Amino acid sequence: MKKMILLVSLATLSACSQGAEENGPVADAVEAPSAEAPAVAAPAAGHAHADFAGEWFGPEGLFANVALSAPGQYTLTIAGDLDAPEQGVEYQGRDAEGGISFVRDGETLLLKRATGDETGLKYLEGETDCLMIKEFEGFCRR
Repeated sequence: MKKMILLVSLATLSACSQGAEENGPVADAVEAPSAEAPAVAAPAAGHAHADFAGEWFGPEGLFANVALSAPGQYTLTIAGDLDAPEQGVEYQGRDAEGGISFVRDGETLLLKRATGDETGLKYLEGETDCLMIKEFEGFCRR
């Protein structure tokens, strides 16, 4: 059985390499991403606030999750108050001066850098690596 799997694997690899040769120089010009490169390295160049990417935590299980999308754009998943669904609500954000702007309930808001003290949340006091939307709505890195 092992011999059969090895033969099938070799045949598949052989077929793949033949297909690559048929594609010629174009296939050689595309370089596979390095396994050592961080996942956000390539798109970060087009994001003014790429360092916001990742998970941010607030009090009582609240959170903000920032993901890079198209250049200058972000997908924000936010559970900013206790009435929000447990999985948060998704918003589309974009680069803006001082942070990432997004629209929630018809209001344009700005996700921006802050300290825990600036958020006004006792739970985040003393924290230095935080984001906030408005007073009493903030999140910090763990």
